[in-house]
Amino acid sequence: MAYTPSPELRQCMIAAMAGDHEAARQVLRIYGYSEIAREIRPGKPFSNRVRRCVGSLTAGINSEWEITRPDGSIENLIMQPPPPRGAKVRANTFDD
Repeated sequence: MAYTPSPELRQCMIAAMAGDHEAARQVLRIYGYSEIAREIRPGKPFSNRVRRCVGSLTAGINSEWEITRPDGSIENLIMQPPPPRGAKVRANTFDD
C-alpha cells in the first residue's frame, strides 16, 4: 500500500537527508525516536546511530520508489506513515 506524505513532511525529510539538524530532530520525533533525536548536537556531525536512523526513515524520498499521481500528489511505495502520538517505538535496531 502506497503512502502519501504531506508536502511539509516530505520537505522536512529532504532537509534531514541533506544534514539539517533541526529537520532531522523533527523527523525522528515524529516517528517516535525521541531518544535518538536528543543525540543531535548543534554544529556537530551526526553520530552513526542518528545517521542510520535518519537514513532509514528517509530512504524512499527522491527515489524510484516515489510515484507522481495525475493530481500532482506524490505517493511513496516503501515509506510508512508516522505512528500515532504516544506509541512506543523500540530504538534498539539503530544501536552501534
